[in-house]
Amino acid sequence: MANVCIFGPAYQNGRKVVCGSQTGILLLYSWGSFKDCSDRFVDLSSNSVDTMLKLDEDRIITGSENGMINLVGILPNRVIQPIAEHSEYPVERLAFSHDRKFLGSIGHDQMLKALIFMIVMVNHFMTVACKKSVGGRK
Repeated sequence: MANVCIFGPAYQNGRKVVCGSQTGILLLYSWGSFKDCSDRFVDLSSNSVDTMLKLDEDRIITGSENGMINLVGILPNRVIQPIAEHSEYPVERLAFSHDRKFLGSIGHDQMLKALIFMIVMVNHFMTVACKKSVGGRK
């Protein structure tokens, strides 16, 4: 497993753990039941999911080996939208600024990217709008 996100008690069955994998599959476990996953999300990517960041109790942001940064819904499992990319270089780490207005990412292209991050309501569906990234060499 490449990385882990823990979700709180908003789900009917309690806490969930989402694990990224080197095969691009997200594995979902119920807290305390780690022998076998309770659900799998296979439609994300065929590349390794190298980093994840919890947005809220229903969504995570993933960074993959193919350089893509995606907003992903959990239960129901779906890719909501791509957010950004690091060319074809793997994404190493994702983080929010202290006020959650910026989403930062670092990749193997040695670029630190900061995206202006906004959650927008469109027809009762929440989407994420990211303005052009600013970046520089680390």
